[in-house]
Amino acid sequence: MKLQQIIDLADKVYSDGLIAQYWDEKRQRVWSDRHCKDVGDGLARFILIELVETFDPEATDEEQLNEAIRVMETAEKQIGSVIGAFEKEYNRL
Repeated sequence: MKLQQIIDLADKVYSDGLIAQYWDEKRQRVWSDRHCKDVGDGLARFILIELVETFDPEATDEEQLNEAIRVMETAEKQIGSVIGAFEKEYNRL
């Protein structure tokens, strides 16, 4: 599985195709902040960066997808922890 396929899969299901707007497909790299100043979706950029940084061109399709799932599940847990802290603080008020 190629990196572009993983990015395309994530972009297909993410709101308004914002993940791909942070990706320079021709150069196979994340666009600079300067280039994407009008996009304004940090979560889309975060997802893209996580997928790019953990991509292993030597891995099988199954390994690639397992790693993508792992990093997104880790992010989900971390975001859940932040939400939990906010809820706890809100309920304390």
